[in-house]
Amino acid sequence: MAGVCRAAGFPAASGKEAGKAGPKMQTTAEDKVKIRKQLKAKRNQLLEEYSKNPMNTRLAVEIRLIDDQIAEITAHLVERRKSGLD
Repeated sequence: MAGVCRAAGFPAASGKEAGKAGPKMQTTAEDKVKIRKQLKAKRNQLLEEYSKNPMNTRLAVEIRLIDDQIAEITAHLVERRKSGLD
């Protein structure tokens, strides 16, 4: 499924694929917010396409994966706020 995310223009969210990108860099909250906005824009675009053709399951899978990524980033941002890092 990580390949679907890459095909959509976004990096893999987790698993073996995520570690192949190179050394991990510390991302700031601003970076995560920017990534989340990009993911939401891509999701909205895919959702519009999907609403025109609901039988296209590839779009449904991509939307689901992007939703998962958005949720992961949002949870991370909430944790940062709770811990006082932002």
